[in-house]
Amino acid sequence: MQAVVDAIDGTRTLRAHGVSEMPVWGEVFRPDSASPQQKLVARRKMLAIADYLRSLQGAPPPSH
Repeated sequence: MQAVVDAIDGTRTLRAHGVSEMPVWGEVFRPDSASPQQKLVARRKMLAIADYLRSLQGAPPPSH
């Protein structure tokens, strides 16, 4: 899960097959001047994207 979140927020870059059209959502959701609360909201959005991607793959939900 963390690797997926890292790819979404731009922390981890992946070699693309062809042209990479996917935006770095960390830059979109969390501008440099973001407050701590804005950063938390951005983190939650990126986790929601990662969770959605997991649901598309049919992977089991995380155990808590």
